[in-house]
Amino acid sequence: MSGRLKFYLNENYKKEKHDHVILQFNKFKIVYNDPRRFGMFFRLKDSKEVKFFFNNYGTDLLINKVNLNEIYNKLIRKKISLKQALLDQSLIVGIGNIYANEALFHSKLNPQRLTYTLKKSEIFQLLSSCKFVLKLSLKNGGSSINDYKSPDGTLGSFQSLFKVYQKKHVIYKKKTYRIKKIIQNGRSTFFSPALQK
Repeated sequence: MSGRLKFYLNENYKKEKHDHVILQFNKFKIVYNDPRRFGMFFRLKDSKEVKFFFNNYGTDLLINKVNLNEIYNKLIRKKISLKQALLDQSLIVGIGNIYANEALFHSKLNPQRLTYTLKKSEIFQLLSSCKFVLKLSLKNGGSSINDYKSPDGTLGSFQSLFKVYQKKHVIYKKKTYRIKKIIQNGRSTFFSPALQK
């Protein structure tokens, strides 16, 4: 996703194009800048509203204890592609298009494969791969492809570690494999048909 949060001491802030939300505090401002307008803000008045709001979201692999059986049961009831399932925030939160591509490659699973065909061991591997990719991305400041920057204005470097996203070939165990690009649900998917089953 594009967009970012910016932090300013009050006297240092000058409004920029696409600054859509400004949160004013005593000594600083938090500014939400979003050129593509993908982001949303919601004002929730109490803990009951917060709980209700987040009730429809899935597991956060980096925070929540992962219930493998629960995720397995949800996935095998669906007849959607693995890629589509990873982007479904009611199943797992925080996986966007880039990270879905990378996690599917890391787990050696084909993004077109239907969820109900998965074995429990494959789901465990997929969840482990998702967690690995998310942690690696956080460690490297995210992916700065178009305009993403961290709150302090620095660019992320995870894009330099991509294995398949926007690539034409991947080297795996000293062999070169072709990367195929397809469109799934309006999003670009990159994968290696020879390596991902």
